[in-house]
Amino acid sequence: DDLKITGGTYTVTAALDAFEANDLIAVCGGSFTVSTNKDAFHSENDAEGNIYIADGSFTINAKSDGVQATAYLQIDGGTFEINSAEGLESTYVQINGGTISISASDDGINAANSDLVDYNYQYGITIAGGDWKVVAGGDGIDSNGNLTVSAGTTEVYCTGSGNGALDIGEGQEGEIRGSFSYTGGTLLAVGSDMLVTPQTGTYVLFGGQGALAGKRGASSSASSIVTKGSTLKVADGTKTLYTTTAAASGSYALFLDDDIASGTSYTLANGNSTTTA
Repeated sequence: DDLKITGGTYTVTAALDAFEANDLIAVCGGSFTVSTNKDAFHSENDAEGNIYIADGSFTINAKSDGVQATAYLQIDGGTFEINSAEGLESTYVQINGGTISISASDDGINAANSDLVDYNYQYGITIAGGDWKVVAGGDGIDSNGNLTVSAGTTEVYCTGSGNGALDIGEGQEGEIRGSFSYTGGTLLAVGSDMLVTPQTGTYVLFGGQGALAGKRGASSSASSIVTKGSTLKVADGTKTLYTTTAAASGSYALFLDDDIASGTSYTLANGNSTTTA
């Protein structure tokens, strides 16, 4: 049972899931304005349930998930404005492109599904392109397995206590069972509590106490080094590597970029204040 959409304009107000299919939802174009008491897009059928989005314009207000697939969710393009409890959720999330803004009361992007523990599915999130901004009350990006970043520009902010901008694995008490691999692209992660740093790739950490081997840590700074609404600039002393407007406040900022070099000092300008790492 598939739902395939190639274009058109859709304005949907729903008490339940707005767009739903058992096996597959495939969208390659169209304009969607959705308000729902459950999920905006939902595909579920035992261990199946996939969603593929190639293009389109999406304005979503959902009391549950913006886009939820049981097994696999892939986004290759499109423009998204999502306000929901969780933004994107599936066992595996593959992001290859698109421009998306997620405001979530819980997790922003989540790779998890307790119903599939008997099917040996591999949890994971791969970011291989796109321009993404996530502001979440729970974890910004939360993979119960692995997290891989290889391209694109991603900003992640965690506003809730006891959560982090990034989280991987299913372990407890600091144990990491998944891996966090960085090979390219730009990622800025801002939060105040839990913190995970990559196991592969060079990064710079401002104002926090991370994990040298991808373990969880806690922010070591009680005061914010990032202020919501301020202009943030990451620089290496000779040039500015990244500039943005902070979407939320935080006491740490993890920055990954192709131009980061080991042994180099970097600064984070937050308005008129500066933090060095």
